[in-house]
Amino acid sequence: MFRQFLRVVKEARPRFFVMENVTGVLSAAVQHRPLRERGPGFPKLKREEELGSAFALILRELAATGYYVVFDLVNAADFGVPQTRKRIVFIGSRDGEPIDGLVRTHSVDGRRKWVTLERALRDVKDDSPEFSVLSKSKKEVMRHVPAGGNWRDLPERMAKKALGAAYVSWGGRVGFYRRLAWDEPAPALTTRPDSKATMLCHPSRLRPLTVAEYARLQQFPRRWKFSGGTPQKYIQIGNAVPVGLGEVVGKALLTAMRSSTRVSFRGKVVCLSSDVLRRLHRRPRTVLNPDRMRRRKGVAAAKKWLGDAKKRSRAGLFKHLVDRAVLLRRTTKAA
Repeated sequence: MFRQFLRVVKEARPRFFVMENVTGVLSAAVQHRPLRERGPGFPKLKREEELGSAFALILRELAATGYYVVFDLVNAADFGVPQTRKRIVFIGSRDGEPIDGLVRTHSVDGRRKWVTLERALRDVKDDSPEFSVLSKSKKEVMRHVPAGGNWRDLPERMAKKALGAAYVSWGGRVGFYRRLAWDEPAPALTTRPDSKATMLCHPSRLRPLTVAEYARLQQFPRRWKFSGGTPQKYIQIGNAVPVGLGEVVGKALLTAMRSSTRVSFRGKVVCLSSDVLRRLHRRPRTVLNPDRMRRRKGVAAAKKWLGDAKKRSRAGLFKHLVDRAVLLRRTTKAA
């Protein structure tokens, strides 16, 4: 899909383009190697199998367009959206207009606080609520999950039965049997709020959020209608960009369009956040299964297997990426 997007950009040559993606794109690999095939006893890790190698490829292809491209990791809640929806946003300028970062208006503890679920849904009136009905077994599980909780709040025996094989997996698994909290923003909306792994259960009722509640959390106007069955409506709404985030991107484009200055950064991809840049460089090359799940166990064996990959420079992987602060300092000195 990314390459099809760039194909359109190269053919149409719009003055600006905007691209948005999930944060997982930062760590994606060009070539996926299953977890069970990583570690001692398996072939060494190739460069294209390293975490972040797909993102490095995206940066190279963005630079090849000749556009001046900036990107940042944003949290929709920082712009008044009632979701802690984190996304990577890219903005490209064909003619070199200066593009500033997206202006945050809210924060978790600032003067304008994040918009909570209660505040967002307080005036939603729906005489015929539309939602996917939870199965009997899921309802029984959710009776034991408090507002703001998930599967970790279940009795151990119930959690093992509810999660099945996922119980002995690893990672956060925060979406499993999740119930929302009134006093916090919602997490990023999923396309399957009734699935055990991506559940978005109402804080006090035994049902997922309704279609109308979904639309409100994405800030769609009340008059908007969605087509298809209930599952299709969840997909349409969940995959959309929240209106508040789209608005702030639009304002950034208007500011750039009205600028009379130009920058000589065309063909460069610039990171607007030094913190994100540090995270990219410090990201591990891969993730291994817990020691108990590996063919050959022990820290020493794992370190030896990772040895060759550790010798490769992460800076070389992201050579097409520039820190905006450093770039501007260099430009100022040159002037």
